[in-house]
Amino acid sequence: MPIRCTGDYFNKKLDDYKQFVQFEGAVMKTRLLISLAMLAGLNLSAGLAIANDEPTVKMSKTGICHARGTSYYAQTKNYTAYNTLEECLQAGGRRPKK
Repeated sequence: MPIRCTGDYFNKKLDDYKQFVQFEGAVMKTRLLISLAMLAGLNLSAGLAIANDEPTVKMSKTGICHARGTSYYAQTKNYTAYNTLEECLQAGGRRPKK
């Protein structure tokens, strides 16, 4: 004998399912945010380790001031170190053309 479901019963079960899906979605979003925060923390600590070893600005032997994060910063090996871009410019350096 088949089980008969009324519209109210079906709607109640559908609402329960929707609430469950919303809850699970919220849990997954929270887990994702926590994971991203942990990864960002690891990247931040790695960046800080590099920051302590490298100067903020490097003036190359050709007189170009390369700030951390610019395209040729990592490639500049023969340089004079400066704390700020302004210090490098005042010492006779210039900004990169690109």
